[in-house]
This record gives sequence, C-alpha cells and structure tokens, in this order.
Amino acid sequence: MKAGTSVIEVAGLRVEREAVILESIDWRVERGQHWAILGANGSGKTSLLRALTGYLPPTAGEIRVLGETYGRFDWRDLRTRIGLVSSSVHQMMEDGETALKAVVSG
Repeated sequence: MKAGTSVIEVAGLRVEREAVILESIDWRVERGQHWAILGANGSGKTSLLRALTGYLPPTAGEIRVLGETYGRFDWRDLRTRIGLVSSSVHQMMEDGETALKAVVSG
C-alpha cells in the first residue's frame, strides 16, 4: 500500500475471532470524500470501524489512517485527530467517561 492523499487505506483486511468477521476488505477514502457504511445487523460495520480506530486488531492485512500504519504508530495519539460518528461509539467508552474525554480521545 502506497502513502498518498488517502485518509483511509485498507488492504486485505481480515478480522477473525471465534469466526471470520471481515474478509479481504480493500478500501480507500480520499480527502474530501464522505462515506456511509450501511449493512444488516451482524454484517461487520462496527467491527470495521473498531479496526480502523485501533480498538479491534486485525488478523491480517494493512490499515493506514491519516498516513499512519496500524502497528507502527501509537493509535491513542492518532485518535485525537479522528472524528467518528456512529451509534456504536458508546460501546467503546468506559462507563462514566466525560463528554470532553470522549471527544478528546477520538
């Protein structure tokens, strides 16, 4: 995967736990593009977002966000530069977390 003007680059992403959740995902989001991730319950939407934000480590493949490659950069720092809108965000937050801490953590 080559670095470029992409905001998100995913190549050969596989996420497997008890079963395969995501398989062979290749995706690129360029600057200025807007995407919506749609699908049935259990289709992997939340898992994809969790992988992109470093909360769900991939089994295989490569993820690059804002020029940084997963596994080669501290994604806790990267999350401060990411805005994510999802109804599943509450699942990633600790109970009692303040709104400010949630926004700052990405």
